[in-house]
Amino acid sequence: MIKLIETIGHDRHAPEVEYDHDRVIPYRETPNRAELIRDYLLELGLAEIFAPQISDPSPSLSAIHTLPYLEALPRLSQAASEAGRYLYPYIFPVRPSMERIPDLPFGLLGRHSIDVGSPVGPGTWSAAVAAAQAAIAAADLLVTDPTCLPYALCRPPGHHSGRDFMGGYCYLNNAAAAAQRLKSRGRVAIIDIDYHHGNGTQDIFWDDPDVFFLSLHGDPQFEYPNYAGFSDERGGVLAPGTILNCPLPRLTNADQYLATLTRGLEAVIRYSPATIVVSLGFDTYRDDPLSSFALDLDAFPKIAHRIASLHLPTLLIQEGGYASDVLPRLAAAFLEGWGI
Repeated sequence: MIKLIETIGHDRHAPEVEYDHDRVIPYRETPNRAELIRDYLLELGLAEIFAPQISDPSPSLSAIHTLPYLEALPRLSQAASEAGRYLYPYIFPVRPSMERIPDLPFGLLGRHSIDVGSPVGPGTWSAAVAAAQAAIAAADLLVTDPTCLPYALCRPPGHHSGRDFMGGYCYLNNAAAAAQRLKSRGRVAIIDIDYHHGNGTQDIFWDDPDVFFLSLHGDPQFEYPNYAGFSDERGGVLAPGTILNCPLPRLTNADQYLATLTRGLEAVIRYSPATIVVSLGFDTYRDDPLSSFALDLDAFPKIAHRIASLHLPTLLIQEGGYASDVLPRLAAAFLEGWGI
């Protein structure tokens, strides 16, 4: 049975709409995503709630995010509270001639956002911190008991959040916070199986030789985040070869995915990490509204089994997955493939 760690108060972050090119649509990253998974796993007896002693996340967060960014997020939530609405970025200062950015909410949003997909509301900062605390608590639990499988049901997700930016529904990088905590035990490998590339995680650990980052994802030639996740991105000068991106084409099926995962895990084994962090996205499912892959439900236990076969202390961090009607079944299938 896994130890399920919830994000306390995640429902304080609940935007109503997002922009999809020329459409305004309901926000896909909804509070019920976490609740559906939790309730179904408890009903099946696959998990039990673990209520950790909440620790100060500041040391881990300040190691992975810049101080200006960590100061901007609570200011933006306060500004949203005063305005009584969610704040969306609408300017993006991308040229040197735009460096005189006002120290005001719209300026902070423009400086720290990579897209319009992560609005900030009154409860966004507290929810994001709580998600990071859940991830850190999972890491602490794994240090205490390397034989358990902690599952941090983080919401909002985190892998698109970099050192100084938010995007793709993500504000603080939960997987990176957990990995940072686990570095006290030795080298860490992050295995990102979300449909979208974990550009934020890559940004944070680009020059860190103590973290290996493996990501399987939709090819950025056609898929978000588009500017990162290419196969020639292998790590910085201080950590060459510690990033392995595996972009995959549209309609990737289970056989193709599992073959790529197997090759990626061989690289993880060569790296010899002490612990594993899985950025667990279920948006690779064929009917997910944000996916172009062709993975059926029965692919997920096979994916889990391949990762579990590494026989290394591992924790799970919830990332994406937006097919609400099947989302809890995908989580259960994954855990059953792990051998829970």
